[in-house]
Amino acid sequence: MDDKATLVNLRYVNGELKQVFHDANGKEIIKDIDGLPSTPRQSTTHFDDAFSKTDTIPCKDVGPKTSPLIRKSVAKELTHAVHDKDSMMEFIQRHMDVTISLHGMMIEVLGAPENFSDERALIAKNMLNKNPMAKAIIMKQLVILGDVWKAAYEKLK
Repeated sequence: MDDKATLVNLRYVNGELKQVFHDANGKEIIKDIDGLPSTPRQSTTHFDDAFSKTDTIPCKDVGPKTSPLIRKSVAKELTHAVHDKDSMMEFIQRHMDVTISLHGMMIEVLGAPENFSDERALIAKNMLNKNPMAKAIIMKQLVILGDVWKAAYEKLK
């Protein structure tokens, strides 16, 4: 059977699909697939440039400082997501899971946003005023989570 006629001898090598052949000694020989245009290696230069001169989180937030390690991690995640469909789906799923978890955390602390009455707001406000660090975290998270928590944010402000 001709090796070119099967899919058994195909393998991803450094993100590119290659053909794998075996010589008489059983050693693997990796070759480009005939007729398949080679894809140029994707560059992260654009993302490195975008994050090299900033010390803020890239989500319309000018407050918090971030370390170079965090910026490189964000750039790397974004680069992989932009250039690979499977990575994009993982990226979207992971961020949806994080968003749902953040909403769940807020529900544990404040209760559901639709049930956040003035009485609940007063209790939460008194609790948060005792711990300024917790208040800063909760208030920032309310802003990040958007319109669902806007009424709760206004009552706690």
